[in-house]
Amino acid sequence: MLKKRLIRKKYLPGLLTLFALLFVFLGLLYKIRIFDFWLHLAAGRYNLTHGVILKQDIFTFSQYGFNWRDHEWLYQIYTYIIYLLWGYQGLTIIKALFVTTIYILLYKTLSPGNTREKALAWSVILLAFTGSITRLNTRPHIVSLFFTVTFLFILIKYTEGELKHPFYLLVPQALWVNIHGGTAFLGPFYTAVFLAQTLLRRQTGEDRKLYSRQVKQLLICLLFLLGLSLMNPFGYRILTYPFDKMGQSFQISILGEWQPVSPEQLDPSLIIISFLLLVAIFPAWKKKKTGTLMIAFLFAWLTIKHSRFRADFLLTSSYPVYCFLKGLKWRSASAQSAFRLTMAFLLIMAFSFFLIDLRLNAVSDLGVYWPVYPVKASNFIKRNLPGEKIINPYELGGFLMWRLPGNQYFIDGRQLPGETVFKEYYAMYNDSSPEKTSFMNVLRKYNADLVLYANDNRYLDKKYQNFGKKDWGLIYFDRGYRIYLSRRPKHQALLSSFEYRIVDPLDSKLNFYAPSLPDSNYAQAMLKELKRAREDDPKNFLVLYGLAKYYLRRKNMVKSEIILKEMVKLRPDAPSILTNLGKVLKALGKDYEAESYLRKAKALKS
Repeated sequence: MLKKRLIRKKYLPGLLTLFALLFVFLGLLYKIRIFDFWLHLAAGRYNLTHGVILKQDIFTFSQYGFNWRDHEWLYQIYTYIIYLLWGYQGLTIIKALFVTTIYILLYKTLSPGNTREKALAWSVILLAFTGSITRLNTRPHIVSLFFTVTFLFILIKYTEGELKHPFYLLVPQALWVNIHGGTAFLGPFYTAVFLAQTLLRRQTGEDRKLYSRQVKQLLICLLFLLGLSLMNPFGYRILTYPFDKMGQSFQISILGEWQPVSPEQLDPSLIIISFLLLVAIFPAWKKKKTGTLMIAFLFAWLTIKHSRFRADFLLTSSYPVYCFLKGLKWRSASAQSAFRLTMAFLLIMAFSFFLIDLRLNAVSDLGVYWPVYPVKASNFIKRNLPGEKIINPYELGGFLMWRLPGNQYFIDGRQLPGETVFKEYYAMYNDSSPEKTSFMNVLRKYNADLVLYANDNRYLDKKYQNFGKKDWGLIYFDRGYRIYLSRRPKHQALLSSFEYRIVDPLDSKLNFYAPSLPDSNYAQAMLKELKRAREDDPKNFLVLYGLAKYYLRRKNMVKSEIILKEMVKLRPDAPSILTNLGKVLKALGKDYEAESYLRKAKALKS
């Protein structure tokens, strides 16, 4: 029995730590699928190759020359260098390693002693991690999370007497203000909170000499931190960035991550941590350890208003929640059982959330999840329309900045001064007038000739789905995006080569087929367009459907078989496709294969 206890005491903490770190690291190996990632990559490329730090916008035609506080300039350069060295896969791996480091540092901040405390620490950390995983993307925000934990680690250790001075904070502040300067004001804020906590402790009369020394050192450190916050390319204006951003009320009211937490976002990890934080208020106040509690409640309030702060809230709440749980008495037999049940519950919940996240994302891998980006559409523009102004969806601006450095576009994810362009963008996709006044006003104002549409754009009004017949021509489409070009004289050659005059990607019923049989010239032109669309997007079901219908009407069974089999791969549960394929195979004398498809179709119908 003694030997088992020694083995458990010796090896269990290490195994638990190994499991937790693998859990975090592997959970972060998901493909890049956010849109502002590209903006940072493109800005880093420009800053590094030109040896400058951008202070004006050069990427959009709508705000060209406007002041731009690129408060993430150093992060962008680092990101671009990592991309040059190791590519997109390297960025994913380094992001996973970096975020894992955040949770290692958080574990060190909690300072668990025995095996029970270590199990408790990792349970709380993993629960916080699973609730944050969707926010831990390849973006500057993770750097702010790292510096938040770094500040908490140093301030907690210092106020507990484990560090001689707080001036270790100066180096991370100097980096923070240049890597993600818009949030660097948090460094001095955290220091001021712990200064207030120390003043409160000094009033109790316990070791007044120690607390008086700490007050002086924290005050001096705070002044140095404020001075370091000015050591960036934008000076004092970097400190006003978050307040300017919060002042853009129209954008904040529209953009998803700035919306309040919805009922769907209230996952169990967020609820459990919030409940435990509320319960921890009285013990923390009694022990005069209110610093981390105040910070956690600040982010709780921000998370209620804006869901983007949930990772900050869960991270900063871990320390007061852990201290509360550690302070409970677990010595009796019933308490020991309760402790084990609590640990099992927290670990199971964390693991289950982890699996659910992976299942929902279904993209766990390295690199980039390309299907969400207009890769082929951007390649088409790069080949045929370099230098043209592009009216684009808001979320695609950064991707176009990276893929098409020779073009200028309308809008991107940056928050440049004023909200005029964002209001124009929102209005043009929500204008319900039959004349499409807002849309046309924007096109005339900026003299733009090229429009890139996202087919599933949530702002796209149905009235615009027939956009382009008179003044604009559809020159490209795939399952995700389509491109329209104005009918100006300079574009006539391109329109002659690429315009879709017959095939309509928005006509799911293929009404454009109506005159195709009696008019052979029309049929040949339609076939040519369908073949070109298939080359652009081989898995476009609408295009395959059109080709299958054409070959079936022409009784070309060999080509019908090829197209129908491709359609079955995309829609294996569509009985009409299986039935048509079975009939085609029968006509080709492949009776056995035909029967199998016909049986499947019959089973699906029943």
